Amino acid sequence: MLESEDYSAAFNLTNHKKTTSWTPELMREIIKCYGDCEPSQKVTLFNNGSSMDGLGNIENAVQRKEITWYDKKRGDIWYDLNIDGYVSDLTALFDLEKTDKEIHIFLDDIHIM
Repeated sequence: MLESEDYSAAFNLTNHKKTTSWTPELMREIIKCYGDCEPSQKVTLFNNGSSMDGLGNIENAVQRKEITWYDKKRGDIWYDLNIDGYVSDLTALFDLEKTDKEIHIFLDDIHIM
């Protein structure tokens, strides 16, 4: 969804706690304002195994995709977003809540980690 820049659809894939202020527009703004703030930049599904810093320096990188369970019902996800094919330190954080039948995913934050 983010790769096609459909921020509303991406937003609707997760649950949202009333204590957060996330909107599709805010998601778009955070992604577009990352790094060089290029209006054309977007999240990509795949990366080329490299990352680029704000000065344009390229180095090898491994994308973080971590799931941690704190107990039988609560956990979180840390997922580094790819921007224009490069691994970034712009990380989407999600809270996980497990019930007897479902796992609910809540968008918690998107920020530089």
